[in-house]
Amino acid sequence: MLSSIHQLSKRYGDKICFNKISFTIEDHDKIGLIGRNGCGKSTLLKIIAGLDQSDEGEIVRKKELRMRICLQDQMFDEDKSIHQIVLDSLVDSKNSYEASSICTRLGLHELSRKASNLSGGEKRRLALACALAEPCDLLILDEPTNHLDPLMILWLEKFLIRFKGAILMVTHDRYFLERVCTKMMELDQGELMMTQANYSAYLVMKEKLIAERQAQHQKRQNFLRKETEWIRAGVQARSTKSRARIERYEVLKAIAAPQVHSKIELNFDSARLGGKTIEARNLGYSISERELFSQFNYLVDKEDRLGIIGVNGCGKSTLMKILSGQIPPQIGTVDYGETVKIGTLPQETSIEDLSIRVIDYLKSDSIETKDEVLSASSMLERFLFPKNMHYLTLAHCSGGERRRLGLLKVLMEQPNILFLDEPTNDLDIDTLQVLEEFLDEFKGAVIVVSHDRYFLDKLCDHVLIFNGSQIIERLGSFSENLELLAVETEKKPKPVPVQLKNKPNGLSYMEKKELTELEKKLPELESRIQTLENQLNGISDFSELRVISDELDLVRNQLEEAELRWIILTEKAEES
Repeated sequence: MLSSIHQLSKRYGDKICFNKISFTIEDHDKIGLIGRNGCGKSTLLKIIAGLDQSDEGEIVRKKELRMRICLQDQMFDEDKSIHQIVLDSLVDSKNSYEASSICTRLGLHELSRKASNLSGGEKRRLALACALAEPCDLLILDEPTNHLDPLMILWLEKFLIRFKGAILMVTHDRYFLERVCTKMMELDQGELMMTQANYSAYLVMKEKLIAERQAQHQKRQNFLRKETEWIRAGVQARSTKSRARIERYEVLKAIAAPQVHSKIELNFDSARLGGKTIEARNLGYSISERELFSQFNYLVDKEDRLGIIGVNGCGKSTLMKILSGQIPPQIGTVDYGETVKIGTLPQETSIEDLSIRVIDYLKSDSIETKDEVLSASSMLERFLFPKNMHYLTLAHCSGGERRRLGLLKVLMEQPNILFLDEPTNDLDIDTLQVLEEFLDEFKGAVIVVSHDRYFLDKLCDHVLIFNGSQIIERLGSFSENLELLAVETEKKPKPVPVQLKNKPNGLSYMEKKELTELEKKLPELESRIQTLENQLNGISDFSELRVISDELDLVRNQLEEAELRWIILTEKAEES
């Protein structure tokens, strides 16, 4: 056991985050924590990490427990460089080369850049690099996939699957939860439910539990109906009743019905869209003499479901801003139809003044839907902002609640073409499911940039892939085209990790020995993979097929881990 959490409670004013929850974190656990926006997930992580205090309860930690933490709102010294920040985060300076390799994987190549010159996404990746920079017993991550491109997410996924310690993380990335986590925890209305399962198995168990609770409630209601008739009849028939029977009736009557979550209602009308939409001709754009794209042509279809994918910094958001009319193209033209009404959700819900009240942020008194005219207050309630929140300031809202509020503001304008830049950032899974259903039925075009593979697979039927300064259109889902993105990226020269120390150390005796062993191990693993693949071709028995398939996955992971370690050691040897 690494940490034991006992009877933990936390509230902010009238809002209960969690009430007397208890659980343990054991060595090698990989726990996914989910729950609605504002339910207290990030607060719980901070308390477990020792960065916040609970109102009651206790946390017992293993002696000399090594923890590494990546939070959403991590702060850095703005005057320090990436190099200095990562070095300062290390407990053991021997891990400096591995840390530099992780920085490279996360797209942080210029280690001399100061924190003050980093974007919000780069700062989030820096926080993640610091957390992963050296081994630990417990790794705590809050939304680690935000601001990572698809290939970074795949790398992080494999890194965490191989990770030897325990992981506790909050994420809305459903593919990520499915592949990394072996335990699921859901924080819901102050209570915590924990299951020993990955995400898909957890969903099945949750549905079964809800069905059982509903069945028990229905059975209880049927019993109470009969008992009520007995009690009423008894008043007329006799003066005394069975005290035990009446007490049992009162106990059952006091049991509350299973709570059913309110669901966000997205039933917005969109403005009528005529025959002419948006047409881009020969678009080109460069930044600091680096060409992002050129000769790009595209005609938006009236019911487009288009995903834009590419590595970080390739120009996805820039293209979105040009198509949506936020910035002009340097080369080419964009023509808009007279009936086009654009709605844009930027990557960051940037709110400078957090003293604004929630209801005032919408800047609208009402909205007209198909069936009725709704006030701003009614719309907030439909978006799961209860009345007691309407006149609170935005400073009291969680990051996910502000994101949801930004989405509501966009949809209340009733656009017919939606441009969504990372719309899934900070939204909870329940909200994402409703958003996916709404966008699927939306009467208009949807163009989206997202790192959320599940979201893109469910929504988009074709994609634009950034390949150098070219943008390639491909039919099919995101996952079907991810391989092409990986292939195109592999063709580019990879940046070599820069040593975080001023003076290279060279390989230690143990590292030299490890490198020699790896050079023998790699061919053996490759040979074993070939043997297992050959065996698979000649097997029809399902149980035997599964055993060999599982071993093949295991050996492939071992090969990848060994190759990564070999690259790090050989680069370190060459550097020195």
